[in-house]
Amino acid sequence: MAPGLAAPVKPQQALRLREWRPFLVLSVLAATALVTVTPGWGLPDGANKETITLPDFATKGCVACHGEGNFAPPGNTTITWTVADADGAIVTNNAYVAAASYTITITLHNEQNPTPATEGRHAGFNLRATAGKLAVPEGSSAIKVTSDGKEATHADAAETEWKVSWTAPESGPAVFDLFVNDVNGVGGADAGDNVYRSGFWLTDSAGAVAGSAAKAEHVEFGISLQQYWIGLIGLAGMVFIMVAGFVYLKFVNPHNTDQKDR
Repeated sequence: MAPGLAAPVKPQQALRLREWRPFLVLSVLAATALVTVTPGWGLPDGANKETITLPDFATKGCVACHGEGNFAPPGNTTITWTVADADGAIVTNNAYVAAASYTITITLHNEQNPTPATEGRHAGFNLRATAGKLAVPEGSSAIKVTSDGKEATHADAAETEWKVSWTAPESGPAVFDLFVNDVNGVGGADAGDNVYRSGFWLTDSAGAVAGSAAKAEHVEFGISLQQYWIGLIGLAGMVFIMVAGFVYLKFVNPHNTDQKDR
């Protein structure tokens, strides 16, 4: 072999390199993810069921990552919401018009006021609806909605007020579950983030109530007179067939009479 020339790669060595190549690529990707993922799973661009798979997110919402695992106490007024129709009139009687369009406005008051160094990280939200369709308002880039229209979240953490479009269903109650995360601006999920949770519901013109129990049907015991006579006739018919069969076998059948000996 001439001086300065590298030794040729043997076929066995080339095969081994090809076998290990996928593992090397995966290792590089994993290392890159560990470097680029925000510490503590803080997601300033929002989280919903299509973008996050953390345990308990479906039931705990933002608290699955942020805060100390406790929601705000009942009656807290730090977050408010309004539901307005297409004319801007606020819905005050909890009743919607079938298939009509509404705007849900969510507001965080008295935020923690992050330091200027993290001014772009103020808050986030997650809204879920059991009926109807949530949507991004025309021309808005502040929120995003899942493909099934059942869940909405913020698109960045720079806002403290969000507007979500909602199209009412044809009938039945619609229950809304709202999470608002008042972050401290450090860029991660920690105990300093305050998560507030609240809920509200709307109903149709018939006044269907969310979570109401089904009306119990009256149960009648016993049988009707018609059923009584049908059963009695059936019993009499069965007795008649048994007696007729006995008479035939005992007195008519040749094997049980003197005819069998003749």
